[in-house]
Amino acid sequence: MKPESRKELDRLLRRQRLKSLLPAAAVAVLVVAVLGYIYWPDAQVSQRVVLGTVNNWTRPQTALGNGNAAITVLLEDGRTVLATSAGSNAPEIGQSITLVQQEYASGRVTYTWYK
Repeated sequence: MKPESRKELDRLLRRQRLKSLLPAAAVAVLVVAVLGYIYWPDAQVSQRVVLGTVNNWTRPQTALGNGNAAITVLLEDGRTVLATSAGSNAPEIGQSITLVQQEYASGRVTYTWYK
């Protein structure tokens, strides 16, 4: 086989291999980017105390048993929010409670009740 023909065949084989590996590499980069976006810690911007009244609460069932209480709270400014409890106990319906409102750089807002 002529050296020119061998070089041409080698070049075609490399091109075929790259065509098959390029989509797999692109998918791998995309998966890593999405997982990085989801699991990267969100910087907390502010934290403040808000007051509200308990409308309802439930304790979701998890694979490990009962989870933290999910509390529906009517805040003093009229908004209804869903808060979580950090402890194992839950408030009574109609009880006034204080929540910690945490705002994050992405715009996400969470509410937590600490007894």
